[in-house]
Amino acid sequence: MRYSKILTCVFLIIFEVAYAQNGPIKNTILEGIGKNFSANGILYDISQYGELGAATDFQSFNFDSNGHFKIILKLRKPSYFRIGRNVLFLTPGDKMEAFLDYNDPEAAKFSGNGSEANEYLRTTPFPKGGSFVESGKRITGRFVENWNSILAEAGKRKKELLSLKSINNNFKEYELGRIRADIINSLYYLKLYYEDVVPKDSLKSYFAEYDRLAPALFQEYAAGFYDTKLLVHPVYRGILEIINDYSNVKKRLNEEAVNDWLLAKMISSKLKHTVDIDSANALFAQTVKIRNQDYRNILEVIYKKQLSLSLSGRAAANIVAVDKLNNAVAFEQFKGRVIYIDLWATWCGPCMTEMPAFEKLKRAYSDNPAIVFISLSIDADLKSWKQYINSLKLSGLQWNVNRIKLADYLVEEVPRYIIIDKNFRIAHFFAPKPSAPETVKIIDSLVSEHGAPMEPKSSAFNKL
Repeated sequence: MRYSKILTCVFLIIFEVAYAQNGPIKNTILEGIGKNFSANGILYDISQYGELGAATDFQSFNFDSNGHFKIILKLRKPSYFRIGRNVLFLTPGDKMEAFLDYNDPEAAKFSGNGSEANEYLRTTPFPKGGSFVESGKRITGRFVENWNSILAEAGKRKKELLSLKSINNNFKEYELGRIRADIINSLYYLKLYYEDVVPKDSLKSYFAEYDRLAPALFQEYAAGFYDTKLLVHPVYRGILEIINDYSNVKKRLNEEAVNDWLLAKMISSKLKHTVDIDSANALFAQTVKIRNQDYRNILEVIYKKQLSLSLSGRAAANIVAVDKLNNAVAFEQFKGRVIYIDLWATWCGPCMTEMPAFEKLKRAYSDNPAIVFISLSIDADLKSWKQYINSLKLSGLQWNVNRIKLADYLVEEVPRYIIIDKNFRIAHFFAPKPSAPETVKIIDSLVSEHGAPMEPKSSAFNKL
């Protein structure tokens, strides 16, 4: 597969990934064609460094009108990244051409240096889908049958991995570790997905069987499974608590390094969810316990970003989005009103759980011109988003925005709720969810402030 002859009008972007301090910097080039992506693409660093970093630390790039793109990374060491739903392994000095389909990661094609490893990664199991459980699709029958299915899938992955000819030893070691981590992750999620698959009248017996058989298997596969190198994998990082629960050996070198990560992750997660100065200071003070200097450097960056947001009543950043008719729309057109923003995505389960409460909240204030409710999706596939909101007959302002444009709001995850007051200043950077009892109290307080609302600005934006 060659694209060099047709890549005549690409958008070029150069990034430097310099978290890891060892090794010389080399250029890594990835170019090709993307299908079913929006114009703005995102390259996510999914290593432990990327997970610690702030939501604004992702690398953005553009697809041209024909889907062409070109990325140059300055890398010090091999690491894992993600574009759309494709996991990538990039090594300093790689030069690859790629075809990527946002809707079908297994349709990806690669050629050039590093291509064999990335062809293998097309079928990487999704950790939050339960790895080999595949969001419950592979659950059939009783526990032993499901466990044997998990082991069979793991065996297939291992056989395919060991058949590769042009991969380096680091990649093989990383992926063998991922397979073991996926087995543990699958076993954990098996019980969670029982509720979606098993008939309600049989759940009790299934849970009893799981509780009787699973602990010994966790002990076999998870106990002592400490390997600092595997922190590059989201699935491994996701099972660290399970490993700790089933491990009795203490103070091993690798365990200490893994716990270093766990402390850094805890501080990072809490820092990202606070704009209170005292809380941020207390959290940052704990970084002295972290031995890894790279982790400490990343946490310092997050700390400084959070402090910049801690000023009460700071001006809200205007965001330009699109509505379901492809009209450009913006937050600032509602200056003079309280603005309650629901950030969500069609693939987000907790978002769906809160949606009825959000619709109820909108109805409760439907006759009040002092407040407006914006349902703001971050779905990259606009066609699927439109089909979804139409199928559910969702009412009111249904907008979509590229996550890249939300940097000023540090959107780390969805669902996320933001409230802007009538003066177009941030009232609640991390607002309570629609179903929370305090939400109505906050809204009523803001709506009653400063008298009647001003007339909103004209919504006549150019059609995109």
